[in-house]
Amino acid sequence: MIAHALLASVALAAPLALTASPARLALAPGAHGTVSVLNPGRSTAVVDVTRAAFALDLHGRPLIGGAARPWFTVRPQRLVLRAGGQATLVVKGLRRPGAGPGDHTSVLLLTSGLAGPPAVRVRMRVGVVVAVRVPGRVRRKLALRTPTVIRRARTRVLRVTVENRGNVNEWIGRGRLVVKVMRRGRLVVVLRAGGRRLLAHGKGIVELRVPTRVRGRVRALMTIAPAVRGAPRARRVVSIRV
Repeated sequence: MIAHALLASVALAAPLALTASPARLALAPGAHGTVSVLNPGRSTAVVDVTRAAFALDLHGRPLIGGAARPWFTVRPQRLVLRAGGQATLVVKGLRRPGAGPGDHTSVLLLTSGLAGPPAVRVRMRVGVVVAVRVPGRVRRKLALRTPTVIRRARTRVLRVTVENRGNVNEWIGRGRLVVKVMRRGRLVVVLRAGGRRLLAHGKGIVELRVPTRVRGRVRALMTIAPAVRGAPRARRVVSIRV
């Protein structure tokens, strides 16, 4: 995702590079934040600053495109950075009348190109995810759906769909989603998922590899430990064949 990766299309050996920090920015309406932009390349870069809609697909990959709702403003909207140069962008969360409480996420896009008329056209795009949290009642609710077993060659994968029914973005840290596999009341194996981010009102797929020794009809006790004190624990018990 943009927060965890660069979206780049760069010619080999091109003297163009661009970095932005932080990769994620959380703001309240009316609050300001800053993004530091650095050109570590060998040539002067012209950087256009825009906003775009942001979402995550079921596997956590970024979906970027379309006009974003104006949840934040940014200035300046163009930078000219010499080699090794650095600049600061000022980002401000907007107040939108009637906006529901919770996180509203879009992306700040930095699109750079070499200054002057280069012989080879080179462009690079870097993104910073911006979440504006509108004040009000925060709802945290993760829900687990019935998993499916996917067979891939000689391996089997337990595919679990997690829904974020709350109004704030959630980071499901490594090991927070646990699946205890039981047979006849006895624990067979414990599966722990890696980290995964879910946007408010979004959903995603988490996959856990099933050991080869686990076969037949079993019961799966799935839980997600709460991220903050007082948040509800997601829990579901299902009978599946693996």
